[in-house]
Amino acid sequence: MALIKCPLCGESVSENATKCPHCGEPLTNEVATQETNQQQIQQTTQQANGGYQQPNMLPKPDNHMVTAILITLCCCIVPGIVSIVYAVNSNSAYSSGDYAGAVRAANSAKTWINWGLILGGIYYILVALYFIFIIGLGAASSY
Repeated sequence: MALIKCPLCGESVSENATKCPHCGEPLTNEVATQETNQQQIQQTTQQANGGYQQPNMLPKPDNHMVTAILITLCCCIVPGIVSIVYAVNSNSAYSSGDYAGAVRAANSAKTWINWGLILGGIYYILVALYFIFIIGLGAASSY
């Protein structure tokens, strides 16, 4: 049993009802047929779009997933994994229609990526200084 909207008050009414229980407006089969046709069109559209419909959605924010993966593989594992989690949350929030949540998660992913770059840069500088020091000690002790 499908629900239709009353043309007068806009409330949901059974398609089998002869009048609206809210306002008393007589319902015709034409109204029920139009509503049923619109519902069938919406269902077909939703099925074609993978089961959900996103009318008037803003463009998807960049979730920085690729950068997060590269940070995880090349620099720092912990900030990289956290940024991947936020990137996935950004996709999930956008898919559920929460644009503000998607932007927040994408910004958090970017913040963790930046921390990963900073920590990775510091680590590589320290390693380079260590090897320079060791090579310097080796060269000085050979004389």
